[in-house]
Amino acid sequence: MTLIEMLEKNVRFCPSKPAILCGEDNISYMDLHESIMRLSNHFFLSGIEKGDKIAIMMDTKKPELIIAFLSIAACGGIAVPVDCNQTDEYVCEIFNIISPEAIVVSDRMYHRLEICGLSLPESRKIVCETDQPSLLAQSAKRKGINHITFLAEVLGNPISISRPPVPMDKDDTIYFNLTSGTTGAPKCAITTHDNIYWNTLSAVEQLSLTSEDIHLCMFPAATHPHELVARALFLGGTMVLTDNIAPKSLTKVIENNGVTAMMAVSPIYGNLTKCHKKTDFKFTSLRIAESGGMHCDPITAAGFKKRFGVPIIPVWGSTETAGIALAMPLESSLKKGSCGVPGKYYEIEILDDNGNKVFPGDVGEMIIRSKGACDSYYKNEIETRKNFRNGWFYTNDMFKKDEDGFFYFSGRKNGMMKVAGMKVFPVEIEDMLVQHPLIREAAVTKTKDPLHGEIPKAVIVLEEGALLSKKDIRVYCGSRIASYKIPRVIEFRDSLPRTHVGKILVNQL
Repeated sequence: MTLIEMLEKNVRFCPSKPAILCGEDNISYMDLHESIMRLSNHFFLSGIEKGDKIAIMMDTKKPELIIAFLSIAACGGIAVPVDCNQTDEYVCEIFNIISPEAIVVSDRMYHRLEICGLSLPESRKIVCETDQPSLLAQSAKRKGINHITFLAEVLGNPISISRPPVPMDKDDTIYFNLTSGTTGAPKCAITTHDNIYWNTLSAVEQLSLTSEDIHLCMFPAATHPHELVARALFLGGTMVLTDNIAPKSLTKVIENNGVTAMMAVSPIYGNLTKCHKKTDFKFTSLRIAESGGMHCDPITAAGFKKRFGVPIIPVWGSTETAGIALAMPLESSLKKGSCGVPGKYYEIEILDDNGNKVFPGDVGEMIIRSKGACDSYYKNEIETRKNFRNGWFYTNDMFKKDEDGFFYFSGRKNGMMKVAGMKVFPVEIEDMLVQHPLIREAAVTKTKDPLHGEIPKAVIVLEEGALLSKKDIRVYCGSRIASYKIPRVIEFRDSLPRTHVGKILVNQL
């Protein structure tokens, strides 16, 4: 089933049900469908053909983002979300790779099209206004320009609200899911309707989601945008959109909209816990607190559960798996440090350096096979051959599995260090460090050493007002981990460098 077929199903069975809640906006499935079809027909009439790439460059999560994403699918195009937080050089590189035939862009990002030399007919540059009145519109008026195509005008035009006459199949590419590009050139994972369907079905079954759930995904506009919409579309549920990660404001969003299922990176849950540390506040609707995008340390998970009575559900997923492939079962007692078990429609193995399956407790590279997983990168044969082999996706993530089949993340393959020939993984050291009552955060990376080859380096953020020496930390580590795993280099900082979604930028450490 395609995402558009999911949308059409909901229009038939629950047309007046809220599809999107965003601030004061309450958009029904019927109204959402109408807007999507108007924009889709605009693309079709402007000459967009099946398989054409259409970039989305929006710096906020608004209903217009969902309308753009699904309208591109409805006319047979391929959506390419572009991260507005990246440099002009990065954006230009993406445009060079995909050669977009159209773009939906927020007015605040419009000037970057000229910087990157993106030349398109005005009818194919759809501008979404973020300011009232739009600064771009004011500027255009002053210059006597009247041919800018604003999304609001397109949605108000008397265009057909039927699906454009373009054949659609579950194996069609719906969008290119871009990797972050923080460790190298960006890669465009080719994602199909079918990939999203099977990943969504897996998540729905594993997390026991229903049509009554109200979903809040805290991933930004350009990061896995289907995560904002797919589960709600599949179930006929409701999605909530917000960009506000400040804990007090986020608390209001969750409570005011009755959010039942939330997906976020672990620092957001940690900040919610700290915000309500001295209150007796409890969430009245939240039942699923899904932590993905990065490792969730046991201290954050335990603190959130103790404070709110809602367990954090650790999950693991990637760009190439179209979403979560591992999740902690709801019915099981939380296994400390585990990412859970494979989804029903994901086959997962752990291999050693020679390609053999490892024994329980041993660390190796995790590989995945599923209808929910992508099978290639766009215009990147080298990385495709490297990461997709014999029907399996090689994740470059190191994991171990216990006797009960639960998986534990050890770190990225390129983050593993060899200390005098012994394998050391950062996550084990980080999880141990943050259990110290005076340590707020810790990140471990590797640094070169003339004697041992590589040694662990720990960058530590202390609790406010705490006093802790490097010697104190080494003594603390000495009774908990092997001597060669104890950080030889320790650095104190006031904070750790993070992306706009909260991931630690280890490469800057």
